[in-house]
Amino acid sequence: MADCVVFSGSQIVAFCRATRDSNRLHNPEFMAEHGKRAIVPGMMTLAYSLSLAVAQYGSDRISLSGIRSIDAQFGQVHSSGEQLGFDVVREGRDGLETVVNSYKTGVSGEPSQMRSVRISSTPYDIDVRGSSMKTHLTAEETRQFSAATGAVSAEAAGFLYALSLSSGALFSRLGEPRTDSEKDIASLLARGIVPVYLSLRFSVPNGIRQVNAGQVDYFLGIDGRSGGKGYAIRLQCSQAGEVLFRAEFITRTVHEGIIIERMAANL
Repeated sequence: MADCVVFSGSQIVAFCRATRDSNRLHNPEFMAEHGKRAIVPGMMTLAYSLSLAVAQYGSDRISLSGIRSIDAQFGQVHSSGEQLGFDVVREGRDGLETVVNSYKTGVSGEPSQMRSVRISSTPYDIDVRGSSMKTHLTAEETRQFSAATGAVSAEAAGFLYALSLSSGALFSRLGEPRTDSEKDIASLLARGIVPVYLSLRFSVPNGIRQVNAGQVDYFLGIDGRSGGKGYAIRLQCSQAGEVLFRAEFITRTVHEGIIIERMAANL
């Protein structure tokens, strides 16, 4: 299945509001001051890809409960106003191996700068060590998230929202850093140096299931990568004592000036 979408500045604003993402690279007004378009959040393209994949499962609760891992590989950044193509390929005998490729489409319609998201029944083993923080999901935020990403499955919308909110939980923690690694990243952010996602891995021990409005607990740990040019971020998300997912984010650090000048699309 092929699908094309153009994320608008207003959609990006709505997504960031719902996921509590205050990164100004996603702010159309700030980027316009530099003659650039807003950067589409990585979690937004991930959530859209997963929404398309989940739609392929339809209302098959057995299939949704059988999902055990999500693996996302990020390429170049996407900007508002750019046409993005999404191809969904279902693989495997059990139908639980699904790949969603996303890419920019040029005037010729040829794909470029591929990203990929793979959903699988094969689990990952992710060891999470760190400290906890609590947050609350509201029904209105989940509705805004669904509208911004096209999440069509009511059962999966809350789960995808909790997954996308993990990025906001990370940056909320950096507002009050505790560990040396958290203080390092907070110091970099103060100097305009931001972590950019290279890859995201999610272990889903109980499958994609409904997540309700209310308290959600995140458990976060951050380690510096070799060479000092990025960080490995590991987290766990749970509700009412049940683990929803564990994740590992691999990032590299880039000055926001480089992202604005070299990566963001011109107005």
